[in-house]
Amino acid sequence: MAHALSVGGSSDQWFSGGGSREWIRPGSEIPALVLTFTVVSALWATAGTVSTNPAHRRPVMAVEFSPDGAELVSAGQEGTTKLWRVADGRLLYTLSGDKQAMVAAAHAPTTNLLASAGEKTIRLWNSRTGTLSRTLTNRMGSVTSVAFSPDGETLAAGTSANRIVLWQIKDGSVRKSWTAHARDVTTLAYSKDGRYLCSGDYGGTVRLWSTENDSLQASVKGHSKAVSCARVSPTGDYIATAGFDDLIRIWSPPRLSIVRSVRAQSRLVYGLAFSPDGGTLASGGWDDAIKLWSAPSLRLLSSFKAHRDLVNSVAFAPDGSTLASASSDCTVQLRRIPDLSLVRSFGE
Repeated sequence: MAHALSVGGSSDQWFSGGGSREWIRPGSEIPALVLTFTVVSALWATAGTVSTNPAHRRPVMAVEFSPDGAELVSAGQEGTTKLWRVADGRLLYTLSGDKQAMVAAAHAPTTNLLASAGEKTIRLWNSRTGTLSRTLTNRMGSVTSVAFSPDGETLAAGTSANRIVLWQIKDGSVRKSWTAHARDVTTLAYSKDGRYLCSGDYGGTVRLWSTENDSLQASVKGHSKAVSCARVSPTGDYIATAGFDDLIRIWSPPRLSIVRSVRAQSRLVYGLAFSPDGGTLASGGWDDAIKLWSAPSLRLLSSFKAHRDLVNSVAFAPDGSTLASASSDCTVQLRRIPDLSLVRSFGE
C-alpha cells in the first residue's frame, strides 16, 4: 500500500495512510514509522462547491489532470481509480481490478490511455470509455511509481526491488529492466523533451538517466532521508526533489548541481508539481497544507491548510489556473491559483 503522487505524467509514493498515519514500505524489512491518527472524511472549506461525500472510501494516493484538462483522475487505497469531469465534478467512471490498494496513477500525454498501479499489477484503461486495454504484471518487488514517456510509447515503473522497468505500450512487453538504485526506487519523472528520466530512492539518492541508451548521467546524495518525489520543470532547466528530511531542493541537469534548497513543510514533504510555465512549484505534505513557491528561487508565495490529513499529491491544470490535491482525509479538491480558494471538491 502506498501514498502516491501524480503530476506531469508520473505518479509515485510508497507509504500507507490507511485511515491512520501509518507507513509500511512494500517489500521492506525496515520497521515502519507508526503514528495513529483518526481520519476525518468530511471536507471542510469556507467557499466553493463542496461535496458531502468523500471522493474515495480510503486515503487518496494520486491525482492528475488529463492532457486537455477536462478530466481528473484519482487513485484510492480502497483499490479503485476514478475519473471525474472537472467542469461540474461529475464522476464519469470507477475503474477497479483486484483488491490491491492503488499506489499510483498517470495519464498518457498523447493518447486516451490511463495507467493505474497496484503493488503487483499496472492496468491500462481507455479514459474515454472506461474499458480495460491491458494488464501489466510486475514480478520483482512492488510497484512504487509510474511515469509515461512524453511520446506515450513507454511506461516506466519504479519498484521496491531497486529496479526501473520500461514497458512498451504498443504490445505490453518489457523493453528493459535493471537495478537502478541500491534502495527502493520511490519516484520517477521524465523531462518534457523525453531526453532523460529522473529517479529517486529510499536512501536519499537522486539519479538522472539518458533515455537514448538508458545510461546513468549523474547521481547525487540529494537528501538525508528518503526521496519522496522528483519533478522536472516544463522547460527542462530544473529538477525539483522533495524528501523526508523536510527539504525541497532544486537541481540543474545534467550534472545535478544544487541550485536552491529550502525547508518546506513541517516534517515530511510528499507531493510536488510545477506550473505549466515552470514559474511556480506546489508542494504538499504531513502538515495538511498546500504551499506555492516561486521557481527556481523557492520563495514562499502562499500557504493554505487545505485538508484535515496528509496531502499526498498535487497537480496543476494544463492551463495553470487551478491546482488539484489528494489527501488521506479521502478528499480531492480543486483550488484557484494563486489565492488557493476552493473551486470544488469531488465526491459521489
